[in-house]
Amino acid sequence: MLHLWGAPEERTYAHGYLTGPQIMDWLNYVAVEYFAGSASDYENRVLEKQTHYIWPEEVKAELDAMLDGMQDSGTDLYSSLLGRFITRNDLYALQDWGEWWCSGATVWGKWTQNEELDGGLIQGKNMDGETDLRKTTVNDLLILANEPADTTKAKWIGLNWPGFIGEYNGMNQYGVTAVTHAGNSPANWEPTDFYTVPLIYREVMERAHSISEAIEIIFSYKSSAGGPGIMGEIINMASPYFEDREGHPAAVFEGDSCGGIARYPDDVPPSDPYTILVTNTFFKYKGGKPRPLAKCDRYRDMVETLEQFRRKGKAIGTEEMVKILQSATRGDTAYSNILYPNKMSIAVATESLCDGTKNLNAPHCEFTVYEWRELFE
Repeated sequence: MLHLWGAPEERTYAHGYLTGPQIMDWLNYVAVEYFAGSASDYENRVLEKQTHYIWPEEVKAELDAMLDGMQDSGTDLYSSLLGRFITRNDLYALQDWGEWWCSGATVWGKWTQNEELDGGLIQGKNMDGETDLRKTTVNDLLILANEPADTTKAKWIGLNWPGFIGEYNGMNQYGVTAVTHAGNSPANWEPTDFYTVPLIYREVMERAHSISEAIEIIFSYKSSAGGPGIMGEIINMASPYFEDREGHPAAVFEGDSCGGIARYPDDVPPSDPYTILVTNTFFKYKGGKPRPLAKCDRYRDMVETLEQFRRKGKAIGTEEMVKILQSATRGDTAYSNILYPNKMSIAVATESLCDGTKNLNAPHCEFTVYEWRELFE
């Protein structure tokens, strides 16, 4: 856990100072060695990608402060894999990685009427596809508790890796969540005015009081191509559920470089007003008749697991959500998390690296629960 407070540059300076060696590990062993595959591919492809983004001056200042913190802590900024010292450009590269094979489920209301949740919302997510050979993504996972000095911005927690200043899986003080998945659209390498979508999601965390506000923030970002980012993005958003509150407590943004659309619980099967499921496939965006059960086996397996519980009259709680996540994993889940907006808590499980007696995949491992208040102590 890492609790950061203060102005943006103060938080990123502390981030760099406290996790400098881990940032270097992520850059070397995940960005270069695992994802890019070679130093030359990293230099020529990954870094070139950053020229297609808009990098606001305040973000540049935040990343410069992170570099200063790393240097002041005594971290060696020389990358042996790249054969040079790292720069702000390398920190740019850490800010927008795809969530390659992620799956998630959100359930509330009539399907969570049990002693544990009392109808409250529960949201589960598998973070798949980022399990590097050295297990850096497992060992260096952080729960970041962000406390902006600007009191008009919300406090928020995020599951992320050292060096990342955006948001991938998180919840703010109002219980609004943002849980991201890569979408199945190819990259668009033409425009140079795209936005770094995890920074958009950070804005959702800092500003949104509701799902409608979260959606409004996302749709406010448009490149010259029409959409916010270079590649496909699917973000599952949720908020606390109360029976007397109007509107959906959960929705999904499906979009890419050309545009996007909001998907609501009854838009696609299981067509249930108290459930929404997500993988990496667009089911509403791009038009056409949605066929999620035919197009995605992970989606189908989550639906079947849900239906098994419903046939038995079993409400969904933590134990059942873990089973749903287990049904969707395909062997490369670095971590799984469960968010409880009504209870303001989070449960996290990481891939086991030492217990050879059980399945090492994250949703098959032990979940640890963290209460909101303890993350900000």
